Amino acid sequence: MTALDAAATRSMPYHLIDEAGRVRRPLLIIGRKSRSILCSDQDWNATDETLYQLSLPGMSESVDMEMTSDLSECAKNLDWQSEKFAMHGRLKWMRKSLP
Repeated sequence: MTALDAAATRSMPYHLIDEAGRVRRPLLIIGRKSRSILCSDQDWNATDETLYQLSLPGMSESVDMEMTSDLSECAKNLDWQSEKFAMHGRLKWMRKSLP
């Protein structure tokens, strides 16, 4: 991760915002009393979604289990209209609509 001194970033805030979105890597900004991370909204949304998914009971165990499964055991075609996938969409919508 690229680290920058806060004083040096004062003259180029728009450049840093563009750079964070372009390179898709967070920038560490170091101040006298604290440190902050600047990342693109796409990266933040991806991180937020990952944290949410991992907060669901049993989700990380399920992912770990599926990562070790043999590909020949996996479904070739998915029914995206099934209740399992439809529920995920409703949960995601409900989560984003909450204050």
